[in-house]
Amino acid sequence: MSLANSFQVIDLIALTDDFDLHTNNSCRFASESSQKWLSHLTDTDDGTLVLSPCELSGLTSMKMGLLAALCFPRCDAPQLRVLTDFLTLLFISNARVFSSDQDTPWRPMTTTPENSNGIDILASHTLFKHIVPQITRAFQTSSIISPTWLTRFTHSTAAFRNAQLKVNHDHTPSLDEYIHLRRDICGARILLLLSELLEISSVPEEKDNSHIETLTQATIDIYAWSLDICAYQIDQSHGCKYNLVAVLMQHKSLSIQGAVNLAGAMLKDAVTSFRTAESHLLSPKPESYLSTGLLPSPLAWILGTIYPAPEDQQDEEGGEKERKEVERYVRGLRSLIAGTVNWVYETEIYFGKKGEEVRTFGWVFLNSNSKS
Repeated sequence: MSLANSFQVIDLIALTDDFDLHTNNSCRFASESSQKWLSHLTDTDDGTLVLSPCELSGLTSMKMGLLAALCFPRCDAPQLRVLTDFLTLLFISNARVFSSDQDTPWRPMTTTPENSNGIDILASHTLFKHIVPQITRAFQTSSIISPTWLTRFTHSTAAFRNAQLKVNHDHTPSLDEYIHLRRDICGARILLLLSELLEISSVPEEKDNSHIETLTQATIDIYAWSLDICAYQIDQSHGCKYNLVAVLMQHKSLSIQGAVNLAGAMLKDAVTSFRTAESHLLSPKPESYLSTGLLPSPLAWILGTIYPAPEDQQDEEGGEKERKEVERYVRGLRSLIAGTVNWVYETEIYFGKKGEEVRTFGWVFLNSNSKS
């Protein structure tokens, strides 16, 4: 590996500078109430505190309430609180998995029956079991959640569980293996499903949902890879191989800067994929007259907007509703992306108190105890 002691990260904010950024007005409430709850959270088995002294001391500087507030700027305070709790436990859980010693690995979950649903899977997790009551209440009172949602939630939580259990510090995963594992272990899909459960957003019911899935997958990649690029300085100091930059260095024989540049290029490609899918989903589709062959194009389109066909009149209300659902979903994903890439410079997880310097100049200096 390279002996370089610094590297320059891509300007993350510039990638999505046209994405609106807003902060939820309940940010302070969610942050303070979540931290208070976590600070007194005990294990029901033996009464000991769930979080370690080190984890407790870092709660304020993590600024997880801010991350939730930036990613979900339009939800109510109780909803934001649940998301803040989830995000905090998610980051602490993955930090434990990635930093645990191979001789004494941290086991996040007990085994569950194969037919367990997503809520059961979370209930078997050392940390997430503590927010299962909140999720269960939301599930029981929701008027819009369907069996399809529970199936997707079960699939995503099972994938998350399996990804955490696959982490092996004696093994550097292949690039393809790591990309798939990172998509699952980052927890972004579970986060989006929780936003559905809390009625903040919903997945549009498109006849062809391939573009919806492309949009969602691109969002998850942008979220995960942005965090990886920012986390490399910390991960390498612990000898953690589960980082996109580290994987690229290993398998592409790249220097730190070369791997960071390639990770940045992958990130740009994911943003392009997002924008392409977004454009397709939001583009007008005046197809009724064109499909009949009764009028030539472009006259068909022009007259079709003035004199809608009977079937168009009948479908107009449903089409407008569908479009609004798509717009709402896209807006939610944009907020998740914009919130994440702005938050990485505010939290002290990655750059300590030098986030503003990194935001301005991009330079990151490796810790002196680097194992690279």
